[in-house]
Amino acid sequence: MATVDSVVICDLAYFDRFDRLCMFGVETAGSVARLPAGIHRLSIVVRVPSRDPYDDPDVAVFLTLPYGEWRVAEGLSEFWVESRGEYVLIHFPRVALQDEGLYRVEVTCGGSEVATCEVHVLSRSNWPARTHSHATH
Repeated sequence: MATVDSVVICDLAYFDRFDRLCMFGVETAGSVARLPAGIHRLSIVVRVPSRDPYDDPDVAVFLTLPYGEWRVAEGLSEFWVESRGEYVLIHFPRVALQDEGLYRVEVTCGGSEVATCEVHVLSRSNWPARTHSHATH
């Protein structure tokens, strides 16, 4: 049975052309990731050192919403998976984190024990305003 060593939630993760893991938007302040309400995509990086890199990752994802509703993410419409070596990336291109509160994500890879990670979604008012600069020539 594969054992999940660690789980990281970030804005975006991918493998580059040299199969190096690249992660953007990793929360560094605190043990619970924080995201602004209204986020529509995120990535989860799972490290499974005992995983056979030639086997399909066989991932199952469960999401508990702040008000207690429990959902199973099914099919390619809700998430897609890629893996290299001991890392499995789970991409949610369309995840609705609309409500403020604590979301719990549970992941299992290849029959491993369930690994849990939590995301605290905050109101947009707590985040710095984004500005767009346009250069003119």
